[in-house]
Amino acid sequence: MYKTSPLTEKSVLEEIGNRVRAHRIALNLSRDVFATQAGVGKNTLVRLETGLSVNLSHFIKVLFQFDLAESLINIFPEVFIFAKFYK
Repeated sequence: MYKTSPLTEKSVLEEIGNRVRAHRIALNLSRDVFATQAGVGKNTLVRLETGLSVNLSHFIKVLFQFDLAESLINIFPEVFIFAKFYK
């Protein structure tokens, strides 16, 4: 588990970028090839890997390439809201 003090948006983006880059390299794929397979532009992948903000849908496309899209869904526990609570 990653911990930094204090946790900031910048530190989270940088850590995600580092992990995306490490996973891509572990697959022995260039940025060009990986970006094409993921359906995102190379510049988007570069932004992501260098800790810059990208569109959520592009990030999800990258997660699909690592078979990790379900992990994103599991960040939030399922909550059941019953109609009687709505006013």
